[in-house]
Amino acid sequence: MIDFVSATKYRCKGNIYLGNCKPFYCALNNSGWETYYLEGCEKMQVHYKPEIGIRVQGSLPYFLQGHNFKFENEGLIQAVDFIDSLLGSVGLWGAIVNAYEFGAIMQVEQKPKDYIANHYADAGSHLKAVINGKYEGKFAQWQRPDIDLKMYDAGANILMKQDFTRRAVIESVGWNPASNYLKVEARHKKPFLNGKPVYLETLQNKSFIESQKAELMEQYHLLKPKKSIVMPSDKKNLTSLDAVLITLIENSNMPVDQVKKLVYKTINQADCLNKPDKDSRKAHICKAFGKIEEAPESKWDLSDKLEEALQSEK
Repeated sequence: MIDFVSATKYRCKGNIYLGNCKPFYCALNNSGWETYYLEGCEKMQVHYKPEIGIRVQGSLPYFLQGHNFKFENEGLIQAVDFIDSLLGSVGLWGAIVNAYEFGAIMQVEQKPKDYIANHYADAGSHLKAVINGKYEGKFAQWQRPDIDLKMYDAGANILMKQDFTRRAVIESVGWNPASNYLKVEARHKKPFLNGKPVYLETLQNKSFIESQKAELMEQYHLLKPKKSIVMPSDKKNLTSLDAVLITLIENSNMPVDQVKKLVYKTINQADCLNKPDKDSRKAHICKAFGKIEEAPESKWDLSDKLEEALQSEK
């Protein structure tokens, strides 16, 4: 589903109507844009600069219906048409999209925090993990210049943000407060389509939506679900060092090779060791890591569930 959108309509000075807008926090921000909001179920920001045009920014599902548990293409069309009418019919569908989010919510068996803790960015993805202790266990984010990839506890999000009246509305479209829900979402920060700007009208095209489903699967695969360690069946392969390394790997959100690098780093930083000492200890560690065996599949892999959730989107 499409969620957050930021879009700018240029050269519509004569048509803009701001009578439905309310001042947001100040008349002008530092860049000279006048800042307002439209009142819906939740606020939609409106930024206006006479010599440029008008920009709308916010969550379309939250503005239209007060939640983003389910939001189909029909709702997107309704939201944009409604915002456009409130602004005096400025031709908002012709606005250039500055950023947008596309994601899917899936029901999962385990606690969402366990899936979140057991995913990490693939080494070749160029994604950088963003640490936010405030939402630890409920939210994870990885960034690169063109995209933010997010994974969060969608059920906790509802319980945190919604009152009882809205929760009843969300239950009517499929949410079960006793179940576990996880959302995987990508924010496109520099969207282009075939080298050209993406227009707001593009977001409601069925072909575009289908391409976003395929792209989200590709983006999810920039992450790696952690695999469990196979416990040795022979006690000879479970020395005290083996037990320590297995415990360290199982309780980190890093791949095995990255844990190995951290152990090497500790050895390299030890001033009490000379080079032969360090080489000897690293050789010992390398041998121990060589015995560690990962399970062939990860129980945290969301590929099938995400595919199913995307296919059910309309």
